[in-house]
Amino acid sequence: MARMVIDNLPQKIEEIQKLLKQNLESRFSHRLHVIILLLKGYSRKKIKELYGDSIRTIQYWWQHYNRFGAEGLRETLRPGRPAKITSAVLAQLAYDLRKNPPEFGYSQGYWDGTLLRYHLLKRYQTEVTIRHCQRLFHKLEFSLHKPRPKMAVSSEEAQEAFKKNCGIGG
Repeated sequence: MARMVIDNLPQKIEEIQKLLKQNLESRFSHRLHVIILLLKGYSRKKIKELYGDSIRTIQYWWQHYNRFGAEGLRETLRPGRPAKITSAVLAQLAYDLRKNPPEFGYSQGYWDGTLLRYHLLKRYQTEVTIRHCQRLFHKLEFSLHKPRPKMAVSSEEAQEAFKKNCGIGG
């Protein structure tokens, strides 16, 4: 039998590895395949060469398999860090942002990240970064645009007088 020739072998292996990492069930299957190879006597180094997983990751999966069985290899929920701003505070904050800052005693006439950070600290005893406050504006569907300054509108006579004195009009 003739030997198979495969073009772009590293690229094809990388594509398959990406597909394995996308789906929770495929990740579980991948881990089971690694455990089968370990049970058959393959070294962690050889498995690393075959699949591209780190030796430490393979050890971790082996420990989970020994402790919890095959079900220990399934993905678990990763809740992450608890939110500093609860949903109740977020709802109240949306209500606050609909008001003008002077109604809360602030001298600034519009909301921005710095003022919102100060407001959260003063009113809700919650300290967050200015950047996080900017994200909160986006999350609550508020705009971060400063109001445009209004141009002073002068009368026709004043405009004509200005032009006459500057030598523009005639």
